[in-house]
Amino acid sequence: MDFSVIIPRLREAIEEYIVKKAAQGKPLTEREATLKWLDRYYDSWMEQQMGMASDAPARPQDRRNNPRLPIEISAYYRVLWTPQGEAMPDNAPAETAEVKNISSGGLYIVAGRLYPISTLMEIQFELPTIPDSISAFAMVVWREEHSLGRFGHGLHFSHIEVEHVDALHEAIMERLLNAPVVVLDRESHSPVH
Repeated sequence: MDFSVIIPRLREAIEEYIVKKAAQGKPLTEREATLKWLDRYYDSWMEQQMGMASDAPARPQDRRNNPRLPIEISAYYRVLWTPQGEAMPDNAPAETAEVKNISSGGLYIVAGRLYPISTLMEIQFELPTIPDSISAFAMVVWREEHSLGRFGHGLHFSHIEVEHVDALHEAIMERLLNAPVVVLDRESHSPVH
């Protein structure tokens, strides 16, 4: 996705939503409008206005209902249970993974092992804009092999505290709405200086 194109249009759509709600006598703050608009209109807007599905590249088993933010942070995780019924000991060491994107519903990690779908993990990470670390239980819903012994896993949060969901949603929206806009030359697709 080219965020230099998407972000200005996204901002316009949210501003139009704010105006529409104000005209209906239902004034909203920018944060309230952003959250409501994303919950209700984001997926269809991406398809209609941008000509792309919000979950591109699409995976049939990956049903994303929350906007995702590309990110590069580290996380610690522990496997709690595997679909073979294998429970891990409580003192199993935490392993590290790279978080590549995140939403309030889950995240995508790259790890040094390939885990089966339905593996349950406890995962902990920090975001620069949130003072406390976020801890959640997450389940592997899809996976893929990368090169050099690295494996990608789509994780869906199976349990996360409500305040952490709100903090994630707010951090993602703040980052999206404040993202720098880069104007590209249409022919070369290079930044215009």
